[in-house]
Amino acid sequence: MSGLMQRSLTALVFGIVMIGGVWAGPITFGLLFLVVSFLCLWEFFQLVSPGFTWREGAGIALALLPFLWEGAHHYFAFPWPPNLLVWLLLFSLIIVLTLIFNPEKVFLHTAHCTLSTAYLGLPFYFLLKIAFLNGDYHPGLIFGIILLTWANDTGAYFVGSRFGKRKLFPSVSPKKTWEGTIGGVIFTILAGWGIYGLGWFDSLQDGLVLGAIVGVTGTLGDLVESSLKRSFQVKDSGSILPGHGGVLDRFDSFVFLLPWVAGYLLF
Repeated sequence: MSGLMQRSLTALVFGIVMIGGVWAGPITFGLLFLVVSFLCLWEFFQLVSPGFTWREGAGIALALLPFLWEGAHHYFAFPWPPNLLVWLLLFSLIIVLTLIFNPEKVFLHTAHCTLSTAYLGLPFYFLLKIAFLNGDYHPGLIFGIILLTWANDTGAYFVGSRFGKRKLFPSVSPKKTWEGTIGGVIFTILAGWGIYGLGWFDSLQDGLVLGAIVGVTGTLGDLVESSLKRSFQVKDSGSILPGHGGVLDRFDSFVFLLPWVAGYLLF
């Protein structure tokens, strides 16, 4: 199978899974992003700490805790919402266990646990908060944000490949240009206008503001993950998606923009 055919087939299957998972209902949405968040965390720990020990498993579990707890709160009417104190207590326990069994890696593993939660765990927690805004499930809002992410990538690619000359951040991502980035932002804002027309956003203001937020922070998210991969001298975060790399490669922009989108919608 040619590289283009492989990429196209993977993209088609990926798109079908995303559309089906979001629109089939809150249960499939929750399961879909539980798997996505786990795979992103797995790839992250494989990058920063190759191999698998109890430390990596504990780090993944700790980073997943906000998402799992928020999910239990919504899906199973768990009476207590996520509590930062509980997370800190478990975090302290992992530090103590690492100190006992692997004292030379205490600070390194502590850094990995903290970063994995801030970089990947909390964004997926905020995705649940957005999905169940005001207590109801909002598939149109979620899929609208996903479409904005895709619109940003598409707009930046086509504008950058046609008009791109000035490098945006060559030491991290040599192919990105200022022209492509600005084109992607404009395209995403216009897409926000169109998605509002579909009735998935509550107001035109939401469509335009979310388009701007996704256009800017989505690009930054891609640069952040590119920097992470360059730090460990790898091309892709994984190989689970033939022709596209890893799951984190596909969600790098999405996870970075989620807290900013949540900041606008929730606060």
